[in-house]
Amino acid sequence: MVFAYIKMAWKGRRAWLKLDKAHALREKSAIVFMPDDDSELNYCALKHLDQYLKKHYLASCALLIADHGDKFESENIGEEVKVIFVPAETMELILCYYRLVNFRERLKVISLNDPYGSRGLLKKDGVDIDYMVVNYIYR
Repeated sequence: MVFAYIKMAWKGRRAWLKLDKAHALREKSAIVFMPDDDSELNYCALKHLDQYLKKHYLASCALLIADHGDKFESENIGEEVKVIFVPAETMELILCYYRLVNFRERLKVISLNDPYGSRGLLKKDGVDIDYMVVNYIYR
């Protein structure tokens, strides 16, 4: 079981290095993963992305979106954001690697399930998706 997970993480590392090289992802830019097909969560993340970039003095961002075959609305995305579609299986492998090694300081995962799960915090003491994105994911 553990060996199988480490093998998946190793594949994720190789996939990450290949993606990093192909798209020249800079160390000083933000990397935002969107592995889930949760349109409300993804919309909130895009809504607050500009605020996150300004708060942390980041000039650019690579938005890696798991390709689930659905349409992605990119009308509110600025020029400083590079959108990259990644197969969902590849995204899962990269997240396996990320769970073991925090390989990028400015990497954010827009998910309530991955990498560690925080869906249980929703609806407790007035916590909604906007609050989760701003105060937990983009902190």
